[in-house]
Amino acid sequence: MSSWGKHFATRIVSIVALASSLGLGLGLAQAQAQAQTYPDKTIHFVVPWPPGGAADIMARLIGEGIAKDLGQSVVVENKAGAGGLIGTELVARSAPDGYTLVLGSTGPNAIAGSLYRNLRYDPVKDLAGVTQITELPLLLIVSPSLPVNSVRELVDYAKKNPGKLNFGSVGAGTAQHLTSEIFKAKAGIDMVHVPYKGSAPAFTGLVGGEVQMLFDNIPASLAMIKAGKVKAIAISSRTRSPALPDVPTVAESGLPGFHVVAWQNIAVPAGTPPAIVERLNKEIVKFINTDAMRKRLTDMGANVVGNTPEEEAQRIRDEVRQWGEAVAAAGVKLDY
Repeated sequence: MSSWGKHFATRIVSIVALASSLGLGLGLAQAQAQAQTYPDKTIHFVVPWPPGGAADIMARLIGEGIAKDLGQSVVVENKAGAGGLIGTELVARSAPDGYTLVLGSTGPNAIAGSLYRNLRYDPVKDLAGVTQITELPLLLIVSPSLPVNSVRELVDYAKKNPGKLNFGSVGAGTAQHLTSEIFKAKAGIDMVHVPYKGSAPAFTGLVGGEVQMLFDNIPASLAMIKAGKVKAIAISSRTRSPALPDVPTVAESGLPGFHVVAWQNIAVPAGTPPAIVERLNKEIVKFINTDAMRKRLTDMGANVVGNTPEEEAQRIRDEVRQWGEAVAAAGVKLDY
């Protein structure tokens, strides 16, 4: 190449680099300006579940609670369908400006990437966690007719009767199902999965002897436990639940390190300016830690969390890995 050609090429590279630098600088300036005036219009809070349920109630409480300090209305919009995937995808594809939030949960935000073929969003790459709101421990419940009263006794019984125990769930690929798969793997036992369409038929199957155990959430289980129709022998979280303080954790009952919970968080589209994410985090964490809101969430069987965006990003990566391993072990794949 001639000296003139080299000089021309160098100038072109310099111009491209300058343009790129200017573009990046302009983008940063715009993001900073956005953050300084945020929020200056209505915030849309998407709940990917039908109205009236626990998730919807929680979102409306949080939306109302943070609106005053943010100085803008927070409008809750129910975008239900496909097990939470439709509303979650809508937010993942929204503008990253802090004006569209989603109430995330274990299924759409951690399990879905491994469970569904042709998922049209990436829970890690397309969403940014603002904060974890709650963790929702699951109870390990067994039939009263099963001669066990602890995790150790259950594991011993299953090992003596390989393949003879059935475990129920509220559906294939759900957190309840996959928690049982993780339990099976860690305990080294062989059991047969029987999926049902929801908690009510799963409990009917447990009481009727079709299955001998299942994991389910606390609110759905309490009435059956109090009526003596089922036995709660352990809880899946790292610590005991205030709702059932006498029920030990799985970890302290014979499987050290066991910590598997369902959860809920608030997320925004990836690329939302960090200053906006921090502002949302501050207001949400402050609100969920008020005495009234903590009591409300505890009464719903949840443990209040409220972590930082950085902690939430790492937690989501860990959750995706853990649930992905469970999906692979269960051999479950669904179409979306």
